[in-house]
Amino acid sequence: MYSRAFLLDLLERAIGAAAVAALPLLGGEVVNVWRVDWHLVSGVALGASVLSVMKSLAIVHTTVRLPLARQSARRKAPRDRQ
Repeated sequence: MYSRAFLLDLLERAIGAAAVAALPLLGGEVVNVWRVDWHLVSGVALGASVLSVMKSLAIVHTTVRLPLARQSARRKAPRDRQ
């Protein structure tokens, strides 16, 4: 289920989420790297990465189990007899 391609995609999404979360904190102007609150930037970026990983794992588990849930619902549903 967790293939190498999936893990690489997961890593790419997590890094992208971290960058997107960190950019607004750095601002659009010239950044003075000595005055940036790196604890805040890294905390927000890490939080966004964790959320991205959790979302990816939830999507995988949902899509893997969903067809099974549909099959069991079909079995339980009463059939109309004519």
